[in-house]
Amino acid sequence: MASVMLLLLILQITCQVHAMKCAENYPLPIPHEWYQPGELLIGGIATHVSYIFPDISFETHPSQEQIKVPLVVTKFHQHILSLVFAVNEINENPKILPNITLGFHIYDSYYDARMTYRTTLGLLFSSHRFIPNYKSSIWKNLIGVIGGLDFEISSRMADILYLYKIPQLSYGSFETRVSSSVHYPAFYCTVPNEALQYEGIVQLLLHFRWKWVGLMTMDDDSGEYFFRRLEAMLSQKGICLAFRETVPKNMCVHRIADVIEGMMDHIPVVMESKVNAFVVYGETAAITWLATIIWVTTLVIPMTDLSYKGKISAGKVWITTAQIDFTFNQFQRDWDIQMFHGSISFTPRSNEPPGFQNFLHLTEHTGATGNGFFKDFWEQAFDCSLVSASLVPTEGNKKCTREERLESLPGPFFEMSMTSHSYSIYTAIYAVAHVLHTMYSSQSNHRAQKEGGRLEPMNVEPWQVPPVSVCNDHCHPGYSKKKKEGEKFCCYNCAPCPEEMISDQNDMDYCVKCPEDHYPNNDQDQCIPRTISFLSVEEPLGILLALSAISFFLITALVLGIFIAHHDTPIVKANNRSLTYILLVSLLLCFLCSLLFIGQPNEMTCLFRQTAFGTIFSVAVSSVLAKTITVVVAFMASKPGNNFRKWMGRRFALSVVASFSLVQVGICTVWLGTSPPFPDLDRQSLSREMIVQCNESSVILFYCVLGYLGFLASISFTVAFLARKLPDSFNEAKFISFSMLVFCSVWVSFVPTYLSTKGKEMVAVEIFSILASSAGLLGCIFSPKCFIIVLRPNMNKREQLIRRKQSKELPPPELLVNPTFRQYYEGEKVELRCVAKINKTVGGYRFFNQDESVVPDVDIKGFGSGLLYVTVQMEKAGTYSCEYWRGNVPSQRSNTIALQVQEAPKKPSLTLNHTLPQYKWGDSVSLVCSAPPEAEEIMEFQYFGDRQTIQIPKPSDNTDIYNLSIIESKDMGGFSCAYVQRISGRNVRSEKSDPVFISPAGFVWRALEGGEEPYDASS
Repeated sequence: MASVMLLLLILQITCQVHAMKCAENYPLPIPHEWYQPGELLIGGIATHVSYIFPDISFETHPSQEQIKVPLVVTKFHQHILSLVFAVNEINENPKILPNITLGFHIYDSYYDARMTYRTTLGLLFSSHRFIPNYKSSIWKNLIGVIGGLDFEISSRMADILYLYKIPQLSYGSFETRVSSSVHYPAFYCTVPNEALQYEGIVQLLLHFRWKWVGLMTMDDDSGEYFFRRLEAMLSQKGICLAFRETVPKNMCVHRIADVIEGMMDHIPVVMESKVNAFVVYGETAAITWLATIIWVTTLVIPMTDLSYKGKISAGKVWITTAQIDFTFNQFQRDWDIQMFHGSISFTPRSNEPPGFQNFLHLTEHTGATGNGFFKDFWEQAFDCSLVSASLVPTEGNKKCTREERLESLPGPFFEMSMTSHSYSIYTAIYAVAHVLHTMYSSQSNHRAQKEGGRLEPMNVEPWQVPPVSVCNDHCHPGYSKKKKEGEKFCCYNCAPCPEEMISDQNDMDYCVKCPEDHYPNNDQDQCIPRTISFLSVEEPLGILLALSAISFFLITALVLGIFIAHHDTPIVKANNRSLTYILLVSLLLCFLCSLLFIGQPNEMTCLFRQTAFGTIFSVAVSSVLAKTITVVVAFMASKPGNNFRKWMGRRFALSVVASFSLVQVGICTVWLGTSPPFPDLDRQSLSREMIVQCNESSVILFYCVLGYLGFLASISFTVAFLARKLPDSFNEAKFISFSMLVFCSVWVSFVPTYLSTKGKEMVAVEIFSILASSAGLLGCIFSPKCFIIVLRPNMNKREQLIRRKQSKELPPPELLVNPTFRQYYEGEKVELRCVAKINKTVGGYRFFNQDESVVPDVDIKGFGSGLLYVTVQMEKAGTYSCEYWRGNVPSQRSNTIALQVQEAPKKPSLTLNHTLPQYKWGDSVSLVCSAPPEAEEIMEFQYFGDRQTIQIPKPSDNTDIYNLSIIESKDMGGFSCAYVQRISGRNVRSEKSDPVFISPAGFVWRALEGGEEPYDASS
C-alpha cells in the first residue's frame, strides 16, 4: 500500500496551487495560445492540457484566481500540429485560395466548462477586456472553429458559436442527439456518427461469442446515454451486462482518501471479476484511470499481499470506442503499454499526408514560433526543464538539451504518424478551405479586379461558409416543387420524389416513374436499367449448391455400390433388399433433380423440375413407408399363429411403393395437363432486379404435391415412431423414425421460409430443402449399415442382427428332447419340448435353429409347454433353443440342445421275380428285397404299398421274398421296401428302395409329384 499512497500523493502534488500574478483589470487569464495572422482566420479549441480550477465563489475577481500546474496529454499535441500543418499546406498551394492567406488562432479547453467558454469568447474578441456582442475585427475574419474532442466541450463551444453563426467543425465522435442540426445548425462532424459504433460493438461481441461483458463509462450524460443505448441493443442479441463501472470526470481530487476509496471500489469488480471482455467508453481519462487500476493490482498490491495474484482473472480484452486514445501522462512514464495487449479499438478513417513527419522534425528543431503550448509539451514529454542558459533547473529536473527526438517517445506519449483525430482536424481545415475556394470561384465574375490581375478579397461573413437556403433556390434533380401555402408563387419547397419516381431536371413540377425495366438511383435523378436475376451456376451460392448436389449424388452412388457388392450379407438382406435398392436409386435421382433448379429457367426445366421433384420424392418416401410397414408385419408374423405371415414378401412391399407413388404421379399428370408451369419475369418483388423464375401456374396443385409428400412423411414417421420399441431384431424402425423426423422438420420449416423469400433466395431455399431432407434419409438410414459393412464386418452376421433385449423378469424356459441319443440317423422322429417355469399364462413359444432363424412348425400344447416335432434330416442338424412370450415381451433364451445327424443305412433294391407289362386279376408275382452286402444284424424287412405296409421277420440272409400268389385290387399300385438294422443297440431303418409298380390290364402307372396314379394306356 505504500506504493499506492506514493502514486496518489504524486497525483495530489500536481494539483497544488500555482499562483499567477495578473493585473486586476484583466479577465481570467488563458495560459496557452498559438496565433498566426491571416486575411481569414480559422479558430481551434484543442483538448490536451488539464488543470483543477477552483470553484466559483463570486468573492474575488477572476484574474486573482489561482491557476494550478498543468498536466499535458502529450500525445494530443499532434492535434494542434496537424491544424497548423494543414493551414500552412493550403497557404503554399496556389490552386486553393490563391492570393488569400489563412491564419489560425488556437486555444485549449482545459477539460473545463468555464475555460471552454472563456477560450471560445477569446477567439471572437481581440481585446483582453471583452464585452459581449462586441464585434471586433478579429471576429469579422473568423470563418470557422475546429473543436472539440468530446461532447461536453463541443456543446459548450456551440452554445456561443451558434449565437454568432460561426460554423463549428468537431473532430470528435458523438451520439446522434449531439450533432443534430435542430439544436446546432452550424455544427458539423468530420467523423461518422457514434451510433454506428453501437452496432459495431454488438457485432464484435457476437463474432467472438462474448455473452458476459462489463461496461466502463465516464460519469457524465454521455456515459449514461451510451449505457442506455448499448444495454438495449445487447439484450436484444442475448448479451448480458455483468456490471457497469463509472470513471470520475476528474481524477485529480483534493482528498487522498477519496481517491483511495474510489479506486479500491473499482478493483474487485474490474480485476477480480470473471468477466474477460470489457467495453470502455468515454475519454482518455478512462484509459488513465484503467491503467492505474491495472498497475495497482498487478504490481503494487502483490508486493504486500503475495497471494493476491491468484484473485486476478487474466486474459481481459478491452474494447474501446473511437473517442479513446491509449495515452499515458508524465507520472505513468515507466508503465508498460503491454498491459493493454490484445485490446480492440474502434477508430475513424485515417491517412498519412505527405510531408507531415518532416513538419514534425522541423517543429522539434525550431520549437514552432508562436506555439504557446510547446514549453509544457516538451518538458512533460521528455521529463526535462526548458530554461534559459542563465538559469539553473530546479532540483530533481534535468535540463532539456534540445537534442531530444520525437520519434524516441513511446506510442502512449507521442506518435509520428498522423492519428485518426489529427486526420479529422486535417480534413476539417481542407473542408473549410474548399468551401471558401468554391465561393471565391463562383463569385469571381461579380467582383472587380485590381491592377495586376489580383482579385479583390471578398467580404466573407462566417455564416456564408455553410450555404443557407433561400425562398427561390432551385429544386435539384431528385426533388419536385411543392407550393408553400400562403406564400407567393415564387416561393416553394423542394419535396423529395416518392419511391420508384425520379426527376432529372431542376425545378420539375412533379416526379415521373421509371419504365418497368428500370429503377431510380439513390439520388432519384435518373433511371438505371434493372439487372436480370436468377440462381446462376457461376455465382458462389449456385456453385456451392451444385457441388453439394453432386457430392451427395456420388456418396449415394458409393453406398449403392457397397450394398450391391455385399448383397448376400445379412444386413443387406434385412428388411427387404429390393426396397433398399429402390430407396437408394430414388435418392440418387433426388440429388440430381435439384440441379434442375440452378441456372436460367426455360420451358423444359420449368415443366419438369417441380413434377420430377414431387414424383421422385414420393417414391423415396413410399419406400421408407414400405420398409416401416415391413418392420411391423415382420414382427407380427413372428408370433405363433398370426395371419400376418401371408403379407410378408417382396410383392407386398412393392405394391405399397407402387400404390402410394401412383397417387403423386396422378397429381403431377393433372398439373401438367391443366396448368403447366412456365418461365416468367417478376418485376414487382425487387426494385433493382427482374427475377427470371418459373411460374407454377397453379399454386393449389403445387401445394397439393407438397401436401401429399407431407402426408406420406407423416404416416411413415408415425408408424416408425410407434414401432421404435419393438425388439432389437427389427431396430431399423428407430433409424427410419429419426430420418423421417429430420425430413419432416426440413419441410415444415420450408413453407414459411419459402413464402418469406424472393428471387434466387427462394430457389436456394427449395434446393437446400431437397438436399437436406435427402441427405437426412441417406445418413440416418444407411450410415449405420455402411459402418457395419465397411468397418465392422464381424458384426454383419445374422446372430448379431437379431440380438435383442430380453426381459429379466421372465426366466428362461427349459428345452427337453425325446428320445435322447448322442447322435441321430436321418428319418428318425425327435420331440423337442419347451417348458416355461412360471405359473402364468404363456402367450406362445418360438424355437430357434442353429442360424438363429425361427423354426416355423410349432405345436403348442396347453399353457405350460410347447412341442416341436422334428424329422431328422442332415440339413436339420445343429443346436436348438426356445423362448416363450407374455404380451410382446420375450423371455430369456433357454438352454441349447445339439442334434448330431448321421446318414441312414443304404437303401435296398426291390425287384419282381418276373416282369410283365400288365397283370391280370388272379396272377401271382413275388417281390424280392435285397439289402446291401455290408448290412449286418438285419432285424426285419418292411414292404410299403400304396394301400398297405407289410413287415417280414428277419430271414436267414440279407434277402427277403414277398409273394403275391393272387393279385387282388389291394395289390395294385407301387411298392417299395426297407430293412431295419441293429446299430449300437438301436433299431435303425434304412432308406426306402426305389418303387416297382403292378398295374392291371389296360392301365400303366406314371410318376407324379408326391405319388403315382394309373391312367388309360390306350388313350
